[in-house]
Amino acid sequence: MLSLYRLPALLLSSLFALWAAVASGADPSFLPEAPRADSPPIVINEILAHTDPPYVDSVELYNDSGTGVDLSGWLLTDKPNRPLVEWVRIPDGTWIGGNGYYVVSDQKPVKWSFGLSEGGDSIYLYRMEEGTPLLVDAAIFGASPRPKSFIRYVDSIERVHYTLQEGLPTLAAPNCAPLIGEVILEELMVDPAAPGGEYVVVANRTAAAVPLFDPAQPANSWKLLGQNGSGEENEMFVFPQNITLSPGERLILSEQTPAQFRQIYPIPPSVRVLGPLTSGMSKEGERVTLARPLEPELDGTVFYAAVDVVAYRNTAPWPDVAENGHALGRIRLDQFADDPVNWLAVSPLQSVSDFPTYRAVDSSRNYLPLIYLPAYGCW
Repeated sequence: MLSLYRLPALLLSSLFALWAAVASGADPSFLPEAPRADSPPIVINEILAHTDPPYVDSVELYNDSGTGVDLSGWLLTDKPNRPLVEWVRIPDGTWIGGNGYYVVSDQKPVKWSFGLSEGGDSIYLYRMEEGTPLLVDAAIFGASPRPKSFIRYVDSIERVHYTLQEGLPTLAAPNCAPLIGEVILEELMVDPAAPGGEYVVVANRTAAAVPLFDPAQPANSWKLLGQNGSGEENEMFVFPQNITLSPGERLILSEQTPAQFRQIYPIPPSVRVLGPLTSGMSKEGERVTLARPLEPELDGTVFYAAVDVVAYRNTAPWPDVAENGHALGRIRLDQFADDPVNWLAVSPLQSVSDFPTYRAVDSSRNYLPLIYLPAYGCW
């Protein structure tokens, strides 16, 4: 039976996941068909793509049922249009037990003819039936620092995400929790009332200063990314060089100039405002990403890894912020961002106060308890 937890991933978690594929540099040209209803409940559970010894590129499969499954002859590929002879074939006699794990690594006896890109890629799992490959699961993921892995995470509305994992890889073992960045997206004004403008509040949630640039390559700064009308990634803002967030500091990225913004919003002089943004956010919904540069590749290419992501929508269960002057306010800074359960409609710029009231009350909205998380193996 097709799991509802797997279906969003196989359909690329809506158009936002397809946009994420474009942003990551992966090849999104193949939109996989949904697996047949009798497809075994095997999911892509962890992906390791940016490796140095002793790590190698690896994909962990998980059996989301209590019944063992024969994986003999199953196939993995990064591109469905790759010649079939180049796909990775799981050896005959391979068995994955109920609620068990199986790791396919780029090493003997299953050497790969392709590698996974640290700049973002995709992976597809197929089973063979009468000589025809049938899709079982698929995952698209972005850039990753070494040796961080991506894990399968299911949010409160059963969307599947592939997000960076806290700690080291956990291949062949239960996953840890999603990695929550030191600097996060805390408030988004996507449909402001006149004369206000759009803005994003980023916050340092830690007790240490965080540079918003690569200390080894100071010219490479963090970015705020969005999507254009075609769903392709665009730069909303590139942080100036040598910007560092103090412990607990909030910083506002404004669609308006800082001077215009301060004329409209009565914020303390100590709160820094940067801008203007080079593009605005969609009222209908958009994927907004705070990204940091990775170390340059040998050819000078710099990939950007997501530090925090939210793909909001203007429909329930996301909070209603349409034409009412409210902003999206994050409830818990230490929990996964891209989940409507972690956001409320709030008055503008509550996040820059010392004790935002919307974090203490939940009477205005019937959301799941914030302790909601799947059962992970390490914390």
